[in-house]
Amino acid sequence: MAPLKGQYLLIIGGSSGMGFSVAKLALAGGAKVAIASSSADKVQSAVSRLSDVENSGGGNSQVSGYVVDLAGSDPEASLEQLLTEVTGGGQQPLDHIINTAGRGVPKPIAEINLTTANELARLPLFVPMLIGKLAPRFLRTEGPGSNLSIIFTSGQVAEKPIPGYSVLAAYASAQHGLARNLAVDLAPIRVNVVAPGPTETEMWGSIVK
Repeated sequence: MAPLKGQYLLIIGGSSGMGFSVAKLALAGGAKVAIASSSADKVQSAVSRLSDVENSGGGNSQVSGYVVDLAGSDPEASLEQLLTEVTGGGQQPLDHIINTAGRGVPKPIAEINLTTANELARLPLFVPMLIGKLAPRFLRTEGPGSNLSIIFTSGQVAEKPIPGYSVLAAYASAQHGLARNLAVDLAPIRVNVVAPGPTETEMWGSIVK
């Protein structure tokens, strides 16, 4: 992992799974980390566990937690409020924004209508779009711009079909196109997608086993 000492990360979905692991590694590397999730209890628990991580750069671990409602009627307003709180109104800008929030619950194509399709697209597609829209206002503007990044989490289903996952596969694939074009639109901010397969986390553990 590239050196993160002294950098500031926001991990949306950081209270569990891959997001929690990223937070743990970042703290061990000397970064300041903010995690956000929809559950206040999970955020509090995660912050408590992460606070025990020894900061290899010296001093105490720097971690804070926030609650964000991405399932509500106005996810853009929720994201903007989160970014405002995390950065102290822009006074402490971020270096990296990582989004691992997701549900991964498939719905058969035979049961899809426009309403359910729009709702299923919220976390894998619409939220990343909104992050791309809002992030530049809250990322650091001083120093080397090439060190700033936005990272989304997609899924292996974008490349490897799984029965019953047609709808989620479409959104996973769309994230790749979104990231490629955001990298052009937001340059020099780097925009990337990671697309792991099923991993033994709180969400996927029973399937992987």
